[in-house]
Amino acid sequence: MKKELNLISSIAIAVLFFTIQVTAQISPPKVGGGISFDDELCVTSNSPNREALASSDRTTDFPIGTEFILEISEPDGTFPSENIRQLTRFVSGTAVAPGGDIRFSFRVPSDLSSDDYRLRVRYIEPNGNENIGRTNNRVAIHFLDLSEDPDGLIIRGPNPNANIVALCEGESATLNVSITTLNNYEWFLDDELVGTGTTLENVTEEGVYTVTASYGQCDRRFTRNSDNITVVNFNKTTVTIDGPSTQEYCPSDVKILTCSIVDSGLIYEWRKDDEILEGETEASIILPESNFEGAYTVTVRGTSTCSEESNPVQVNNLGSDITSRPPPELIFLPSQSSILLEIETNAPLTSTVEWFVDNVSQGTPTPISDAGALSFLVTNRPLVSNATEYRAEIATDDVCMDILEVRTLVFAAVEISLEIANILNCDDNALSSLALENLFGVNIDGNPIPLTTDQYAFFDFEWFRNDTATGITDTTIAVDANDVGQTYVLNATIRDGSFPTASSPALVVEFLDAVVQIEVDPPVLPDGGTVILTAPQSANYSYQWFFNDEIIPGEISNSIEVDTEGEYYVEITLSECVVTSERVTVSSTVPPGVSEIIPNIVTPNNDGINDSWLLPESMVNQQDVEVTIYDARGQVDFMGSNYQNNWPLENSRSSGQNPIYYYIITRNNSVVRKGSITVMR
Repeated sequence: MKKELNLISSIAIAVLFFTIQVTAQISPPKVGGGISFDDELCVTSNSPNREALASSDRTTDFPIGTEFILEISEPDGTFPSENIRQLTRFVSGTAVAPGGDIRFSFRVPSDLSSDDYRLRVRYIEPNGNENIGRTNNRVAIHFLDLSEDPDGLIIRGPNPNANIVALCEGESATLNVSITTLNNYEWFLDDELVGTGTTLENVTEEGVYTVTASYGQCDRRFTRNSDNITVVNFNKTTVTIDGPSTQEYCPSDVKILTCSIVDSGLIYEWRKDDEILEGETEASIILPESNFEGAYTVTVRGTSTCSEESNPVQVNNLGSDITSRPPPELIFLPSQSSILLEIETNAPLTSTVEWFVDNVSQGTPTPISDAGALSFLVTNRPLVSNATEYRAEIATDDVCMDILEVRTLVFAAVEISLEIANILNCDDNALSSLALENLFGVNIDGNPIPLTTDQYAFFDFEWFRNDTATGITDTTIAVDANDVGQTYVLNATIRDGSFPTASSPALVVEFLDAVVQIEVDPPVLPDGGTVILTAPQSANYSYQWFFNDEIIPGEISNSIEVDTEGEYYVEITLSECVVTSERVTVSSTVPPGVSEIIPNIVTPNNDGINDSWLLPESMVNQQDVEVTIYDARGQVDFMGSNYQNNWPLENSRSSGQNPIYYYIITRNNSVVRKGSITVMR
């Protein structure tokens, strides 16, 4: 019995020894690139390709056709029993002699981040023999995806481009990291640990938030493994314009106004004397050389619902201004003999002016008090191929002693073009019109240059409706609701025949309804989903959306997608008319309420259906509600309070015989609704 046991033990030891010898036929792979191999791979997406090197440990060749597979463990260093991850594989085209190299080339996967990976080589010989080489001890592999964020780990708040998170009272923010594949994320508020993971939610406290993460053994190579962001409460933060509340400059001074909160991701809106300065959306603005005096404010928007406005800064001009100047570009018509350039200034009368033509002085400096000193008559028509520059220099006799300049380029016209526009009466469509908006002379480069109104006298005009001449030769034509959908064109003919007749682009008559409703689809906000808000669409409308009475930046189409509960509405602008839509509430539980609909069509044919103009219950028989209805000529057809839903069958002065009427409804003398009524018989 003892001999049998010894025999079994000897067999087991032999099998184990044979297994070890078999699985030890390939050395543990090393990683690196070129001739350098070590125990770590610190890789960026700019250079993700690496190599691994192992060698044959057996006494016979690996034959031609042997397939070698480079396998990688799980991040904790263990190999699963199945679905082992492969980095690469190849079939040998030559035999691998004992001690020979087995070299792999591979692209490091972007999701690798651990100090504890292990690698091994599996081989499959042509005869089907399959075994595994020895496993290396430990390999640190970390991938920094520069395409995910080229600057490394970045904190991103509600505005991903801002380094400041601006909140208002009662609001919270969520902070995220730009790279989510690292290890050991920790969040700190002013050096106090406040969270872990790739996201920090419900951020409400002010302060500096920092996130740190680990690239493990590669931290010394990838230094961007932390970032910080500042959270401010706009209700507790004073936004100011740097410097004193009154600032004084000469025209030649460099004049820069800067907001106290500077971040490229925030939205800035500058105003001068309560007028928006278009295009000024940065934290600083550079004031022009002239006409810069005024009261400036800046509004900073942190989110669509949170903004803060600075107190005004008064900017004064210590010197003088050119208060009126000719356009920067003018154009000569063939039939013109001259163009008069005129300027006005508040400089002292002892100041002088000097005129230049293409940098050539046209005389000596002349006191501006001299008759005609501030004007210059252009009599030479410029060459078609080249513009002529006219410049006036005013040497101011004031405390600044600046030189104020005015420059005008004068071109020769080679053709003409024109544009027309809706000139709407926002209160009464019956008084609206179409008008010539711009008449251009076009230069040799194809650039349209607006003509002055004085130059309009060289032209004859005529309006066409649906390609038919109307006989109207003014630069305006009256339109009303009967013209909606009709196409108008204005022709301009220069009287000396030097250019062919020009036609404006066609314009379809369009009005803006007094009542605008928003469609909500779906009516209830789904859990984790969105709803689409849609207003009436027209290529001629411009849109500005609001959420809880705050502008939603960047939303300028007729439809928006929202995922937040609250109250929404839109302002629609056509020409200079602005209509505010009815408000809708987006909710996850309650559909938006049905607004009070005012009909715009009645059919008074005594069939009992839609015979009268029926108002909502809240506007019927109300002493404080007054209804006024006008015909298309603006004559009052009905006026009164305590309306009884009985127009036009009982109280229409015209018996409702006209096709179009207009109404205004007021409550306590404030307009609440207005629009049109179409009578169909």
